[in-house]
Amino acid sequence: MEEFKISLFEKEHNTVFPSHKTLSEDECKNLRLKIIGKYDLEQKNMANKLFSKQNYYADEDASEDFNLIETLDKLEIHPEENVYIDWYNFERIDLMAIKDLSIFFYDVWYPVADDINIFDESLDWLIFIRHDGTIYYIKNKSVSA
Repeated sequence: MEEFKISLFEKEHNTVFPSHKTLSEDECKNLRLKIIGKYDLEQKNMANKLFSKQNYYADEDASEDFNLIETLDKLEIHPEENVYIDWYNFERIDLMAIKDLSIFFYDVWYPVADDINIFDESLDWLIFIRHDGTIYYIKNKSVSA
């Protein structure tokens, strides 16, 4: 998580930033390899190839009044307790409780600045939230739609 987001959060909310873990380079690499295998991707341009398999979610956008957990429910996605937040091509990834991410979404995701992928350990789904609030998602074929 970027340090300035943590500092701003703590000043604005007068409390500590929710628990999270920034993954090491090796942990990010291992997750990338698992995603490549799960979604049958080539390693070169992996993030772009994954994006090309995603579906546009027209019913909502994240630019205002967004509730991550409700959106996942509407997509029939049932996340594990903790989710990964990918900040850049699966090379900068944080792990955080889905509950905290949903509650403090706008303290984590900044419109205009951030494009993020959110997924959990199962890798059965992934939701991409673009900097303008546009939402895309993918569910692995083994997951019922």
